[in-house]
Amino acid sequence: MTFWILGFFTLLLYIGFQVAHQAKDPSQFYVAGAGNPVWLTTASLLATILGSSAILGTISLSSKIGWAAIWLMGSASLGLFALVPLSKYVRRHGRFTLPELFEKFFGRQAFIVSSAIIPIAWTGVIAAQVIGGGKILSAATPLSYPAGCICSGTVFIVYTLLGGQVSILKTDFWQAILIVAGLSTGAFFALQSFPAPMTSLQAPSFPFNAQFTPMDLGVLIMTYASMFLVGPDIYSRLFCAKDERAAAQSVLCAAVLLIPVGILLTTIGVISQALFPSAEIHNFHSLIQTLRLVLPPWAFVLMILALLSAVMSSADTTLLTSATIFNGLFHNLTQRESVRSARIWIAVFGAGSTLIALFLKSIIDSLLLAFSCFSGAFFVPAVAGLLGARFSEQRIIKAMIAGGVLALAGKIVSILFHQNAGHLLIFSAFIMNALVLFLPVPSTKKPLP
Repeated sequence: MTFWILGFFTLLLYIGFQVAHQAKDPSQFYVAGAGNPVWLTTASLLATILGSSAILGTISLSSKIGWAAIWLMGSASLGLFALVPLSKYVRRHGRFTLPELFEKFFGRQAFIVSSAIIPIAWTGVIAAQVIGGGKILSAATPLSYPAGCICSGTVFIVYTLLGGQVSILKTDFWQAILIVAGLSTGAFFALQSFPAPMTSLQAPSFPFNAQFTPMDLGVLIMTYASMFLVGPDIYSRLFCAKDERAAAQSVLCAAVLLIPVGILLTTIGVISQALFPSAEIHNFHSLIQTLRLVLPPWAFVLMILALLSAVMSSADTTLLTSATIFNGLFHNLTQRESVRSARIWIAVFGAGSTLIALFLKSIIDSLLLAFSCFSGAFFVPAVAGLLGARFSEQRIIKAMIAGGVLALAGKIVSILFHQNAGHLLIFSAFIMNALVLFLPVPSTKKPLP
């Protein structure tokens, strides 16, 4: 196993060194020349979406809510379907980052606020991938968890720093193939290992059950599906497409492909729980030990490489996205010298995320806190801006702060205190955001005598 993982990491680093000379120009470094075909953009989208949260989250949820766990990838697919008609506007109005869109729609202050908040929130997303890498390596090799975090973190930091978006698109293509092949193989052997007909499974039903209600789905769509409609990492893929049509087609293809992937992941989780009812498939370590028992050696190797691919392909995109957005606060991204400072920020955000991963070991908590803050602050303004609505900078800033704070508070309440109360706060964050933007403000001017 260690041999195959070393070979996989070596290949990723080799690709980074091979394309480093192409990534000196800002257009190449940030968006890989913005001329990429549908198949490559689709593969990168799929690899970016299928990170540690998507894979472990779906499998873990399936052990608790059964077949309703399909909704995790289903909600992501819904977000992408909603993005299809908007993707042409993203590609038309944007060049490198989501905050550039905010600046074009709402002014410089909106750009500054979003450029400061998004990288900070996305540090948690990067850290979640490092956590996943550390847990996979510690379960599948002799490495400890800290050593696994440092090893996986170093690899994606180095090849992202070297080749920027060119590295990411090339590595994402092969990682997408590994992810789909690994998940398909895992689901096949899981089905073969289950001695009874699938109809005999006692897993909670789809679409809803006692453990997963329509309200839970509503919160999932608000906080998770929204990330695929206005996510900065998703938009970074659209900026790489060769034109508006290619961007829309790539989003549509990814949305369709996520549905069978969600079914594969849920199948693995449901059958694993049925085969080993006393085991809680809630982390990569327990998942990997279960897979080791179910899969033949060659399929187990393929599944480990698929899991690592999922982690690395999400980590590299979120890392470059965060560094690029933050770098835009200090440099004009169209200038050649901005690439040098972007590489410095890649190292900084990558190292910071790795440090966080050494102390915060919960993937889901790390991600959902970041997602809640982001979606509450930016979902309504981003969609409104793409649809042509325009607001004063003062309104935009107030809406971002009110929505982000309320959504973050709601997620904290749902985790630590009362789930339904937290859900209501999250819903109120989106309502508050929209009210601040759209409600007319009474005039304070006194009428003329």
